[in-house]
Amino acid sequence: TLRSNRYNQNLSLGQPVEEIDRDFSAALRASAPMTIIQRAGVTGEPEYYASTLVPITDGQNTAGWLIVDIDQSGRQALFLAMTSKVSVVIGLLLIAAPVLGFWHRARQRALVEQTIETLARHDQLTGLPNKSAFLKDVDAKMAMPLPHGQQSALVLFEVSGAGSTSQTHGQDAEDHIVRTVAQRLAAARTDGIEIATTGRNVFGMFISAVTDAVDVLSLVKDLTGTLGAPVDYRGLVIPPGSIPTP
Repeated sequence: TLRSNRYNQNLSLGQPVEEIDRDFSAALRASAPMTIIQRAGVTGEPEYYASTLVPITDGQNTAGWLIVDIDQSGRQALFLAMTSKVSVVIGLLLIAAPVLGFWHRARQRALVEQTIETLARHDQLTGLPNKSAFLKDVDAKMAMPLPHGQQSALVLFEVSGAGSTSQTHGQDAEDHIVRTVAQRLAAARTDGIEIATTGRNVFGMFISAVTDAVDVLSLVKDLTGTLGAPVDYRGLVIPPGSIPTP
């Protein structure tokens, strides 16, 4: 056998040595090859090298053992570099995970708060602002000074035929009529006009700046005709009816 507990370039096959690494004891007993990675112990040796123990045999008998030391410093450096990169990536992920978690929770909370605020301000059937939100907006606009000669107007529209429709055709028919009227009223909205669902089958319209009352009456007349037009419900033509109250 050849001495392998120290990397020694001066050893040759012609100088057998009895001493062998303790790590190879199991391989010697099993008569099996074995490789171990070692680190330099003295000056002049490679920083890392692989020691391989190979039996010399004719297939049946073992005549001796051959130990080969191969420099592994380059591979070990590559492994350490890759390990360092992986460690950096893992560290960044550990740092980023709480930040991303906090951002996700904050975003979810903001969406929930926005949804709650939207539900609190809007009528669930029509999607228009509800009475509470409408009155707040009207109060805010009424508190603002108007130009000389201008006034404000408040108009309420009641869908008078919706109640009788529910008795004849069911609640779904009444809801369909109310939603249709709400869509028609929303389509007629322009700048300076606020609309809302102020009660069951009742809509409100606030006009913030009016210079002539005749213009308001003309607008109400046109809207009454538009909102009171028949509604198609599953093949049935139902007149919703609309009674304006300026």
